[in-house]
Amino acid sequence: MALEKNSNLKSLRLDKSRNIETHYFLTKGRISLKAFLLRLGFVLVIIAIAIYGLWEYGIWFIQYLEEHPNDSVAAQSFVIISSVIYLLVVVMLVFLLIQMVKRVHDVNRSGWNVLIPLYNLYLVFSPGDKIDNDYGVNPVEDKTPYFIEEENLKNN
Repeated sequence: MALEKNSNLKSLRLDKSRNIETHYFLTKGRISLKAFLLRLGFVLVIIAIAIYGLWEYGIWFIQYLEEHPNDSVAAQSFVIISSVIYLLVVVMLVFLLIQMVKRVHDVNRSGWNVLIPLYNLYLVFSPGDKIDNDYGVNPVEDKTPYFIEEENLKNN
């Protein structure tokens, strides 16, 4: 972002914020503790709904098979629906693992630290670096206002 000599503040175009996350399934970057907790809650709710739905569907399916023991279409549909639910749970767990890696990056540690039991819980819930680190910029915006004088920009 450079300002040329013949331009002014009105023509200055700022780069996109480097804090905007665009890829939720890539391990690159950092996320704040608040973002991690929100995503953790989202994943836990989705998994709980999926498991509850699978449980209820399984109970219904067992009762249905008692009444219709030779219904192969129902058995196939049960296998397909339960497979989709299991796949959803696996995708949510992978998503959560990726978010944990990003959270560990926020404390300037390697993502491989997620594989260490108990230590990863410490890293995931510890406060992040307030400044830019090896894995990216601080995901929490700095709320401190600052002012730019147009005359100073023209002189540079």
